[in-house]
Amino acid sequence: MTKYSLETKLMAVHAYLNGTESFKMTAQRHNVNMTMLKKWVVKFRKHGLAAFQTTYTNYYIYCTEKKEKISNLIK
Repeated sequence: MTKYSLETKLMAVHAYLNGTESFKMTAQRHNVNMTMLKKWVVKFRKHGLAAFQTTYTNYYIYCTEKKEKISNLIK
């Protein structure tokens, strides 16, 4: 799987949202996968710039839940 930089993602998303081109044309112009561009646009519309920032939320939630379960077993 190809990894795209934050700059590439944002440029492609903004080009699509601000332009009159189709997903296909925008993806070709920015040399990205059309399906990925569609996903990025959906994420960007829902979360804004935060959609592309790396988070460790799932790991944090897992560790917190695991810690609580262990704590409850000890009591």
